[in-house]
Amino acid sequence: LAVMYGCKRAATILCEEPGTLWSLDRKTFKNILKGTYASTTNTASEYLKTVPMLADLTDDQRLKVTEALTSVKYSAGDSILRHGDVGTKLFIVKEGEVAATRDDGTELAVMKQGEFFGESALDGSKEPRKANVIARSDVEVLSISASDFEGIIGSLTEVLANNLNQRIIDGIELLSYLSRSQRKE
Repeated sequence: LAVMYGCKRAATILCEEPGTLWSLDRKTFKNILKGTYASTTNTASEYLKTVPMLADLTDDQRLKVTEALTSVKYSAGDSILRHGDVGTKLFIVKEGEVAATRDDGTELAVMKQGEFFGESALDGSKEPRKANVIARSDVEVLSISASDFEGIIGSLTEVLANNLNQRIIDGIELLSYLSRSQRKE
C-alpha cells in the first residue's frame, strides 16, 4: 500500500534466513498496474461487443460499462438468482453454462458464453425474478447493477434508441458535412 499511495509503511518485515529481495519504485509499480488494467479493460470491452444486447453501444459507452462490471465465479449447482427475488443486476455469462429453472427444477432455458439474464433489472421496474438461475457447470458471470448502468450511460432503452438514431443520421449523405456533435443537435 505504501508503494501505491505514497504513504508510510505500516509494518516492518524481517528476514529470518538469507534470501533475495526484489523491489519496485512507485512509478514502475503504477505503470505495471496501469498496463494490466488497460489490457484487461480492452479485452472485456471487446468481449461485450459479442453480447447482443450491448453490441449497439458506442465504444465509449461499452468501456464505461466494462469498468463497472464485477466478475463472480460459481460452482456447478450454485444458485445465482432465486425466483421471486427483486432484480437489481444484469448478468452476462463469460464462461460455463447456467440454467433458468422453475421451483420444481424444470429447466426453462440454458445460457452459455455471451448470453445474458436479469436484463429486466435495467428497465427500472424492480420486478421479482421470474425464474431461478443455477450454475450448470463451473461458471464465471459478469454483473452490473441497474443503478450503476443507469448512472454510467442512462436508460438502456433510451441509449439504444439514441445510438440507432445516430447511425441513421450518420448514414444521410446530405448531413455528412456536419461534425458528429452538430448532427447530434
